[in-house]
Amino acid sequence: KDTRISELWAITTSLIASGIRNCHPNIIVSLFNTIIVPKLLYGLELVQLTKSEKENLNAQARMCLKSLFNISKRSRNHIHRLYNIPDITKLIEKSKINLFKQLLNNKSTSQYIYYMLTQDNFKYSYLFNVNNVVNSNNLDIIEVIVRKNFKLKISDSVPSPEDLDQCK
Repeated sequence: KDTRISELWAITTSLIASGIRNCHPNIIVSLFNTIIVPKLLYGLELVQLTKSEKENLNAQARMCLKSLFNISKRSRNHIHRLYNIPDITKLIEKSKINLFKQLLNNKSTSQYIYYMLTQDNFKYSYLFNVNNVVNSNNLDIIEVIVRKNFKLKISDSVPSPEDLDQCK
């Protein structure tokens, strides 16, 4: 996970060196979402992260975004909310659910998943991680399995006027 954060900053540094700070804010956000976020998220849907690791990933991503906008990393602002950029942990949760749905759509893996759901000893498995995500979002694993078009809602927060004032 530390290498992932160092890669995050390497990409950020190279984008800054290429002059990203002179671009329109929408372009900065678009590049953040299409280059930096996928690099940070790659493979994390398979990992069980601790609460402090999740908080660190979220904080590093927000600091990276502030850096791209040339705002102090220590400043209190709401750029991520202004541009409706969800927390990294929410994106990881969404990836876990999406992978789980893909595994359910595969005949061989779905049989194994159904078998594992009947067992009590899957505590340190990927299925346990998915179950934790489902429970933390006040959902039921059966609902996720049964509903074909199930999507995890990752953001419904709209910045308040006070938040917008802080971004000026």
